[in-house]
Amino acid sequence: MIIQLSTTGLNVLQTDTDVVWFTDPYPALYSHPLAQQALIIQKDLPFANAGVIYARAGAGSGSAWVLHELQARIATFSFQP
Repeated sequence: MIIQLSTTGLNVLQTDTDVVWFTDPYPALYSHPLAQQALIIQKDLPFANAGVIYARAGAGSGSAWVLHELQARIATFSFQP
């Protein structure tokens, strides 16, 4: 299910079950330079890793495209190897 963040006004933090937070991540997400970013994704070069994703409400169409493409690729990788 795809939710339009721009219409809900919600920020979304998604993490895998193998991610461990030793401190609250929100102070880092709301301070410079991350506070200026619409979309924060853990990298796994040369790919984006879906292990940690933070999307801010009101993110533009570019961010929405990245999230949709990431979801589609994960589904393809998982169900059509």
